[in-house]
Amino acid sequence: MDTDRNLLFGVLALQADFIGPTQLVDACTVWVARKDRQLAELLQDRGWITPRDRSHVEYLVERRLKKYGGNVRSSLASAADAAVRQSLATIRDRELQRSLADLPPQSAPSSAVPSAPRGRERFTLANLQELDALGQVWIARDEELGRDVALKELRAELADSPAARDRFVSAARLAGQLEHPNIRPLYELAQNSTTGLPFCTLRHVQGRLLTEAIQAYHERRRQGTARFLEQRQLLQAFISICQAVAYAHSRQIIHRDLRPNAIVLGDHGEVVLTDWNHAQRVGEQQAVGDRQTGDARREQRSTNGFSNGGSPPASIPITPYQAPE
Repeated sequence: MDTDRNLLFGVLALQADFIGPTQLVDACTVWVARKDRQLAELLQDRGWITPRDRSHVEYLVERRLKKYGGNVRSSLASAADAAVRQSLATIRDRELQRSLADLPPQSAPSSAVPSAPRGRERFTLANLQELDALGQVWIARDEELGRDVALKELRAELADSPAARDRFVSAARLAGQLEHPNIRPLYELAQNSTTGLPFCTLRHVQGRLLTEAIQAYHERRRQGTARFLEQRQLLQAFISICQAVAYAHSRQIIHRDLRPNAIVLGDHGEVVLTDWNHAQRVGEQQAVGDRQTGDARREQRSTNGFSNGGSPPASIPITPYQAPE
């Protein structure tokens, strides 16, 4: 059997969280003595992946091969990072070791911002809307176009972190590829010529978080003053977000942080999914910066009151959470 393709299957199964690093090494150790079978079969026989998992990983393999013009070695090189190669290096098999040794080094992710560096003179910052582990979001005035926007920039304390910069730029690029009525559009990605920090501008949605709307509805329901129409509106908002997520999935992009605090109900009927910090394209390896920032405590600030110039409420730490979608 093709060593490179079997290894590619195992590495992508690892990246998709169907198996762990130890299971990958154990399965490969058994497989090198039984190369008449596919690695996928051994993983399935041991109950580590289901037939459905196997089909999904095969799909990821085909997508990766298509991306690299059918070249298995290039596909494997792009997927197998240093940690994976080091783990597999413990397996005593000449063919496997030769395959790993001949792989080109994995290309480092680029954090270069395509836009030319520019100052922020065009934007007048008004109110701080949100802080999270990666960036800070301001309500800003675009003086050239005469409109309010949400301006997000990398936190200053992360300026010297290539991983954080990579994560910020990657998330902005993924969000910028999505065009759906229920996904907040990204206007531009640029670099501040003064600080060198990347920033992006997005549509500013005046409204409240879905969390607040749900809490308000249940409070009125307990008081006996809730209207049936309110429940229908919340259900319709849920359907709208499901449609937005389905669209993102059709573009092979996973949000990975779905929660009511990431959904804004606009004052004029808008339902918008925001916060694509942890977004990832299907089949691509989780970025180092994402693993680091994903473990950090996030500070969420409510949009209610911020947009009207009020004082920001105290930040509320929440437990990091990755939605299964």
